Amino acid sequence: MNRLNFSDIYRFLVSLGIIFYIFCVTIPWLFFKNNLETKISTSEYNLLTESSQTLVDNTQRNLIFISDHVAKISIGLFIAGSICIFIGLRKWYYKQRGLDEIEKIELDVRRLKLPTLNKEESLEKSKKEEASLNVSTNEEKDITLSEDSNSEQDDKISKYSLYDLENFISKKIRREAPFGAEVKQNLKLDDGSIADVVVQSLLKDNFDRVINILYFSHIIASFRIIETLIETQRFINTYKAMYKSRTIGFVFVVYVEDLNSQQDIQELETTITQFKTSNKITSVSIQLLSLDELPSINFNERLQY
Repeated sequence: MNRLNFSDIYRFLVSLGIIFYIFCVTIPWLFFKNNLETKISTSEYNLLTESSQTLVDNTQRNLIFISDHVAKISIGLFIAGSICIFIGLRKWYYKQRGLDEIEKIELDVRRLKLPTLNKEESLEKSKKEEASLNVSTNEEKDITLSEDSNSEQDDKISKYSLYDLENFISKKIRREAPFGAEVKQNLKLDDGSIADVVVQSLLKDNFDRVINILYFSHIIASFRIIETLIETQRFINTYKAMYKSRTIGFVFVVYVEDLNSQQDIQELETTITQFKTSNKITSVSIQLLSLDELPSINFNERLQY
C-alpha cells in the first residue's frame, strides 16, 4: 500500500499506519546512504574553495544533528503507525462483528422459514422411498406403536408404512424436544434436497439436527444405508453453507428384528463404521432401531441434546 485510502475511516487509518512504517525504515536508510556519499578526506577538503568548504561544514553539522534524532524519529513513526493500525483494525473489527451479527440474524430468519412438504407431497415422497427399498405398500402389518399414557391417539398405527413411521418418529421427537427447538418434517432446501426431519435450534451456538429415516420390512440393505448417509452429509454441507448453522446429522434405520439376526446387525455396524472412517464422515451418526423397541426409545438421548 503506497498511498492513502480514503474509502472509509478504517482503511484510511490502516493505510496511514503502513505509510508511517515505511517512513520509519526509509528515513534511517536515506540518512546513512547520504552520510556515506558526503564523506571526503582531509586532502580533498583542503582543495575545495572556501564556499565549498562552508557548504560541506553545514552539511556535516546537519547530518550530526539528524544522527542524534533519527532513532527517535523512526521510533516515533513506528509507534504512530502502530497506533493508527490498531485503531483502524479495532474499529473495523467491531463494525464487521455487528454486520456479521445482522447477517446471522437474517440467515436465521430465512432458515426458520424454510418450506416443508405438504401431506400429499410427503406421502408421494414416502412411496418413492419405499419403492427404492423394495418395500411393498400393499404389504401391511397389523401392529400398534404405543407409548405411555400421555401418547396421542394418532400415535397408534394399524396399517404400517414408511409414511406412518416418519410421522410417528417426528411427533415423538417434537414431544421430547427441549425448549428452544423447532421440529420440521420433510424440510426442503432451495436446491431441492429434502430431509425427513430437521430439529432447528432457536438458541445461539446450539446445533441443528438433520434426520433421515429408513425402514426395512425385510432384510436390511447396507448399500441403501450408505446412500442415505451420503445424502445426509450432502444436505448438511448445503445447509451449513447457506445458513452458517452448526449442524449434525442422524440416519435412523428401523428394522424388523425377527428378520435380521444379531450377527447381521453387528456386521452391518462394522461395515458402516469402516465406510465412515475411510470417507472421513464425522458429522452423521447411523442408529439402528428395532421396530419393537421404537415406542420406548428416548430421542433426547439419541439426538444428543
